[in-house]
Amino acid sequence: MSYFKVLFFRGLNTYATDNVRVGPIDLGPAHAQLQQSFRDHGVELIPILEFGFGSLEDQVQRAISYSLKNNLIHENDSIHLLGHSTGGLVARGFAQHHPLCKNIMSISTLATPHHGSQSALKALEVLNKSAIKKRFYKKLGYDLSTRVASFTALTPHSVELFNQQNQIPDHITKACITFSIDKSQLSGFLKLGHFFLKSMSPQGEENDGLVELSTQRWGKHLGHYKLDHFGQLGINLYLKDFKKQLFGESFDQMVEDLVEFWSNQRPIKNKKAA
Repeated sequence: MSYFKVLFFRGLNTYATDNVRVGPIDLGPAHAQLQQSFRDHGVELIPILEFGFGSLEDQVQRAISYSLKNNLIHENDSIHLLGHSTGGLVARGFAQHHPLCKNIMSISTLATPHHGSQSALKALEVLNKSAIKKRFYKKLGYDLSTRVASFTALTPHSVELFNQQNQIPDHITKACITFSIDKSQLSGFLKLGHFFLKSMSPQGEENDGLVELSTQRWGKHLGHYKLDHFGQLGINLYLKDFKKQLFGESFDQMVEDLVEFWSNQRPIKNKKAA
């Protein structure tokens, strides 16, 4: 069994924690299930914590500061980065600006909005044009006014600017896994979220419950899975046995695809100083 060291970047959490939240419901650390599954394959998944929310640039700088403070990348390491959702964008900025960028072999993203998100535009529209909806969401514990910077950072225009300013070095392999699922197959909590946040949810085109399929492609395409935005993290919220089984099979295959991809990357050989 091969050994890999992977730094994991969670998706956007505007509650400023590293856990998965659905309104007042806390589903635990975003990395927990992935970490266990990858450990079974000889992969050490290390979460980048404490990078909060807000602009992508601020999140990138906090992620770099966390990695340096905790000495997560050593001089002779060969590192892979894995980002879920917005965490994929943070991972890209991290790779460009980290002082040990030369040690990063690859970046893989899961359902990352590489071309921005229509949901972010809808959230800003609600904030700017609908005082009634704004008050409604606030009563549900989701104050849109405190999340303006996060939504603005994910509009198509803002992400395009981010793409222009963050070019990945040539030695780093880029890859993605894409996801979409029929609305009827969303897990319970995501259906609940859609009910309360309907005006901010993706409509019309294929999506995973939060991120449109059309914005997820980037670099080498490793595969496509019918997992919703929570299922990609290994969070199984289905009640029916057959749905639990289908989820488990898809999630396990996704993990195996990533491990195979990392297995095919050649370790970085850093020259010793004379």
